[in-house]
Amino acid sequence: MNQSWGINMNVPKVMFVDDDNSMLTLFSRFCSGKPYEVMTYTDPISALERVASADDITVVVSDYMMHKMDGVNFLNRVRDVSPYSIRMLLSAYDIKSITADDGLVHHTLTKPFSRVVLLQTIDDCIALYGKTQK
Repeated sequence: MNQSWGINMNVPKVMFVDDDNSMLTLFSRFCSGKPYEVMTYTDPISALERVASADDITVVVSDYMMHKMDGVNFLNRVRDVSPYSIRMLLSAYDIKSITADDGLVHHTLTKPFSRVVLLQTIDDCIALYGKTQK
C-alpha cells in the first residue's frame, strides 16, 4: 500500500514505513492538518524505490520490525540513496543501543508514544533537515 497526500513541491515530505496498516492509518491521522506531505508504505522495498527515484524526502520514519526488511537495514539503504533525508526508527523494543553509535538514525521513538511526542519529533527532524540544507 502506498498513499500520498498533497502535491506542493515546497512542503516537507514525511514518509512512514510500517507493515502494519493500522499504524500507517494512525500516523496519517496524527499528521492531518500539519504543513507537510505525508506518504505511507507497507512495503519497505516500494518505499526505498520511491526514495531512490527522487531525492526529495525530508523525513523517513520506519518501524523496526517488518517482515520483508527490518528498519535498520531499510534506513541504512535510505542513507545510501538519500543521505540528507532525516531518519527516524520506531519500535516497541529498546533500540537506542542498536542505532546510537553509527549516525544511521537521527531519532528513535519507543512505542507506545503520544501524538504530541511524534509530531514534536517530526518537527525536530524537519528542522534538522533544514540545517543540513544550508
